[in-house]
Amino acid sequence: SPAAPVFHQLVPGTLLLQWEPSSKSVLRYHVRLRLMGTTAWLLFDQRTGTLVEYGNQPVEAPETECIVKNLLEHRRYEADVAAEDDVGVSQPSPASSPARPEAVTFRALLHGLAG
Repeated sequence: SPAAPVFHQLVPGTLLLQWEPSSKSVLRYHVRLRLMGTTAWLLFDQRTGTLVEYGNQPVEAPETECIVKNLLEHRRYEADVAAEDDVGVSQPSPASSPARPEAVTFRALLHGLAG
């Protein structure tokens, strides 16, 4: 399974999720997100860039990132990623660190660039 993915803040309600490729044989990645404090995972849908309960289109390899839209601001999310190849779907990665889909302030941006 892939390593834990990493969130990056973009604009309010939107997060960029990135992960390391797990192998060259991966066909697609299945991305899940959930609100912290809940047990229900939602599936990322590549077609719409949003979360759905079922019927999602996975992220096609070699892509190793996705932009997730329509998230609740001021709420924390975590994510995991599973890799699919000819044999099947891997166990999910460890969960990401939690992130809030809020606007990145100029000060935070400068701090990030300086760090």
